[in-house]
Order: sequence, then C-alpha cells, then structure tokens
Amino acid sequence: MSSSAPPGDDLTPPSRRRLVIRVLRIVLAAAGLAFLVIALVDTWSRSSELLRSPVRLVFAFVIVVASLMLWSRAWSALLEHEADARALRHGFYLSQLGKYVPGGIWQAAGQVSLARDAGADLTRASTAFVVLAVAQVAGAATVGGLTALFAPDLPTPYRVAVIAGLLLSLLVYRGWMVATLRLAGRVVKRLDVTGVPSQRAILHSYAFAAVATAVASASFALITRPHDAGLAFAALSAFATAWWIGFVAIPFPSGIGIREAVLLAALRTPLTSGVVLGAAIGQRLVSIVAEATLIGTTGTHRLRLRRRQARG
Repeated sequence: MSSSAPPGDDLTPPSRRRLVIRVLRIVLAAAGLAFLVIALVDTWSRSSELLRSPVRLVFAFVIVVASLMLWSRAWSALLEHEADARALRHGFYLSQLGKYVPGGIWQAAGQVSLARDAGADLTRASTAFVVLAVAQVAGAATVGGLTALFAPDLPTPYRVAVIAGLLLSLLVYRGWMVATLRLAGRVVKRLDVTGVPSQRAILHSYAFAAVATAVASASFALITRPHDAGLAFAALSAFATAWWIGFVAIPFPSGIGIREAVLLAALRTPLTSGVVLGAAIGQRLVSIVAEATLIGTTGTHRLRLRRRQARG
C-alpha cells in the first residue's frame, strides 16, 4: 500500500526540518535584536554624563570593534581548515545577539548552527565551541593576572586571587581538554573528543582571545580616565577579570550585573563607585553599538557577494 502526503504538504522530512530550523533562526534573531535594542536603550538612558564627552566613546567604539574582530579570529582559528573563515566570523558576530536573550544557550546554539552553514561539521563545531569558551576564559584570566602584577591600587586579597588566575592558562593544554570533554561527552552526546582541534589551533585561538580581551579592557580603561599607570593597569586587570567571570555566569544575559559587581569590588576604592559604574555603562554601550555595526557590515558584504555570484 502506498502512502501519500497530506494535500498541500509536499515537503520531505529533511526539507521540513530545514524549514523549521530557518523559522527558529528568524525568531531567535528577532528576539536577540529586540533584547539588544532594550539593552541599548537602557544603557543609553543611564549614560547621559558620558554622552557629554563623546570623543572617549568614539575611541572606545573603535577599540571594541577591533576586539570583536580578534575574538572572531579566535573562533575561526579552530575551524578554518574545514569551513569558510569569513562565514565563520560573520556567524560569530551574528550569534552575539543570542547573549542578550535570557536562557544562556542561544548564543552557543546560534554560533554552532551558523558554523555548520559555513561548512563545518555540526559535531566538530559543537566541540570547537567548548574549546573556544575555555580559550576565552584562559585568555582573559591571563590578561587579568599579568596586568594585576603592575596594579598596586587593587585590594590585596583581590589582587592575589587575580594573579593566581594565571593558572587558568594551563587549561589550553589539549590533553586535558580531551580528558574533560570525554567526561562531558557522557552527558552531551554532540561532543566528540576526536573533533578537538590541534594544539596549534588551540594556542592560536587562545592568543587571539587574550589579545582581544586586552584590547577590550583598554576601551574600559580609556573611559575611566586613570591619572597614573598603576590605575590604568588596575582598570585593565579588573575589566579582564570581570569579563571572564561574567562570561561563565551563564544564567545572566551578557554577564549583566556580575561584571559590574566584580568591577566595583576591584575599583571602588581607587576610582569611586560613580566612575566605575559610569565607565562600565559606557563600555557596554559602545560594545552593543560595535556588535550591531559588525553584524550590519559583514551581513551587507555577504549579501552583495551572493548577488554578484547569482548574476555571474
């Protein structure tokens, strides 16, 4: 007996699945954009004092754009041999919308899914995302620890703890990553230890992540306007540390609240709470605008490229 599809339903199961995924992406992208706009409006309303001195924000914006480009390189370094590097970087920017959506999984889901569209195997992309997260945390902890060595203005217990965070750089050893992922793979089936990138690729990703964090930290330090080198290093160290702690605080969208708390713990005494919170708001403002700018520019470039290919 032959079976026939219901009238009007001529989609095969794979086609139907692709359609569902496409619709979900559109919905999640719209939700991410909406939450990003909400965050932008909220941040803008609280940054009136900073907006009276826009020059610092303009320079900070340029610096943050550079840091995001470096972070995207940290991602593409892990998959560049099996996927289109430009598409991977665009997917990285676009997935940033997901971090503003409550839930803590949307950025990861978007980044992995878009990596598959760029040509990467889904399982390898899932594994690479975990490796990237480790490289980002290790890179930020490295920046925080190294700059803390030159920051006597930081509270002593905090400074000692941040310097001890240099030990997190050991996480980028591939052998330990494989062992950890083998344990995690018992719970998350998409993780495959055979898909862990080479040690060289991991170190490249770690280096890009560390430089990206240092550059992003510089944008925060610029906005605080430290009056000496010690305070500048304190601001660099505090931001790098606050960044990775906020990054691992998954339930909090974009680390909101967590990063500010860490920054206050480190810098309230030497810079005052008003200066710290003002700089945190300003840095978040330029980060949101920088993300939207990169999403728009890379998306426009890809659209133009597709049109040229269609004509040619």
